[in-house]
Amino acid sequence: MGSNKKKQTLISTTNVVVKSDLDGIGSHSPIVSSFNDKIRPVLDAVDKLRNLAVLRLGFSKMFLFFFAASTRTKRKPKNPQSFYPKLCLENSLTQNRTPKNPLTISLAETQQTRKSKVNYYFSNVYLVKAEAFVSFKVSAHKPHLTTDDFPTCESIRLSQSVDKNGERTLAVVTKSDKSPEGLLEKVTSNDVNIGLGFVCVRNRVGQESYEEARFKEAKLFETHSLLSMIDKSIVGIPVLSQKLMQIQATSISRNLPDIVKKINDKLSHNIVEFKSLPRALTSVPEAMSALMKIIGGVKESLRKVLLRGEYFDEFPNDKKMHCKARLVEMVNGFSDELKKCPESDPTRNFLMDEIKHLEEAKEISLPNFLPKNIFLSILKEKDNGISSIPKAFVEKLFGYVEEVVMSVLMSHVRHYYQLQISAKIAGLNLIENMIENSMKWVMEIVEMEKLTDYTCNPEFETEYNKLMAQKDAFMKNLHLYNSMTIERVGSVDLVKPRNSPHLLDQAFDLRMRLVAYWSIVQRRLVDSMALHLQLSVHRLVDEHLERELVSQIMAPNGNLERMLEESPLVASKRAKLEGSIKKLKECKEILAQIMDRTHDQC
Repeated sequence: MGSNKKKQTLISTTNVVVKSDLDGIGSHSPIVSSFNDKIRPVLDAVDKLRNLAVLRLGFSKMFLFFFAASTRTKRKPKNPQSFYPKLCLENSLTQNRTPKNPLTISLAETQQTRKSKVNYYFSNVYLVKAEAFVSFKVSAHKPHLTTDDFPTCESIRLSQSVDKNGERTLAVVTKSDKSPEGLLEKVTSNDVNIGLGFVCVRNRVGQESYEEARFKEAKLFETHSLLSMIDKSIVGIPVLSQKLMQIQATSISRNLPDIVKKINDKLSHNIVEFKSLPRALTSVPEAMSALMKIIGGVKESLRKVLLRGEYFDEFPNDKKMHCKARLVEMVNGFSDELKKCPESDPTRNFLMDEIKHLEEAKEISLPNFLPKNIFLSILKEKDNGISSIPKAFVEKLFGYVEEVVMSVLMSHVRHYYQLQISAKIAGLNLIENMIENSMKWVMEIVEMEKLTDYTCNPEFETEYNKLMAQKDAFMKNLHLYNSMTIERVGSVDLVKPRNSPHLLDQAFDLRMRLVAYWSIVQRRLVDSMALHLQLSVHRLVDEHLERELVSQIMAPNGNLERMLEESPLVASKRAKLEGSIKKLKECKEILAQIMDRTHDQC
């Protein structure tokens, strides 16, 4: 806050000081005419922008046309904080030395103020934007000043600290009539990289009027034996004033379009945001209509992100809301988890589980008949082993759906604080019911797999036959090797099965049936889960959502009537946006006038 106040004071004070300094010079002089025609309208426009408090609208850096470096004294000032760079035209504008305020037209703070100790006194160096213009004064009236002294001149060193390459620097050589010797070489050799060149001027003396001073200056550079050799394009106050005005015009024409674009973007954004605010409600029917519109908007948003995968309109960069893709990833993860679980490993305890069940299922009956209950018993054990996986998946799946639903729901009621609690309760109730119903459904699916071994998929028989075709090789290698690789099964242990040779035929048959059938069970679980997910989400959006929201909001202690009370936050935001839009439109008009004037001047 303190720096902002200081900046605004500089703007305002500069305007007043420059005007007062020009009052006694003459309205037809080049510097005054250029000032009145070119700078004064810009100053007035800047002042209007400052009065509009444009900085509060988010534009931290707007204009910075001039930066005048200081010709410093050899005394340490009493108050270093008040020591500012002086105007480069100080001796041509006033009889005495000009005020300490720099001619800086700016709506932005300089990037930083660096204090450096030079020759035992402090000076303030204002570091400005890259496009800022730097000018400084070099006095030609200095004992024994030679061309070699230019690189060590304090004013030049100060300008180089701000503009290292000298691309934005204009040097003004004052008191040219006092020390004309060697001046031509100094301003033409340009050993110190002055990008915008030199301008040599004669200072007014005593009580000379402006007209007298300029007449004598013109005569000096026309008749003086040394000074007349300097190119007329770099001598005289009229030339200097024209250069300054042209530099300013170029700077404005280069920088203003970007500023105008930023204002237009900000204005468009504020208008869109203003239109998105809900209108004030005055009756219960209007409140009911607004509620139905909110519910319709929630349903459409959920249809886009959950059912159709159209997230580009509302959530282009929020991957969490790209629901179709995230749901597919979750279903694929569920499938991978089923395949990687121990129950899905066909080499695990190879034939030993089957032999154990065959031992316990012995009965008085014909030999080589495979009891049906053995296959179901083994299948039931495998189903019990994976039953926790579908449960965990349901919780994870609908936990994600809950995040999406609540995010969409709360975004649509963000302007109605009266509805937010009811909407949140309704959303939580919906997801809780979905999870409860889905848990019941998934347990039924698992129970069905335990009770019946059935499939109409022809792949089962094809896969079973391919596996059984390797039985002869298994029997042959049983006593030759400790392990072998069975195609579609993997590397299996042959040591333990040797101990039950009378059950190997039936055990091998059971294992191959389980391997072929288990892959079908896995795919059936995944397919069923995906279909159930789609059905549940469709019912949530199309059937349950509206009913639950209306039930919560229209309850005896609901909040429908409270919708007639506009949220203080919304009211405040509405007023702020209205003020911002009005100011931005005024700023746009002011900048358009500046650009038109600048274009004419260029």
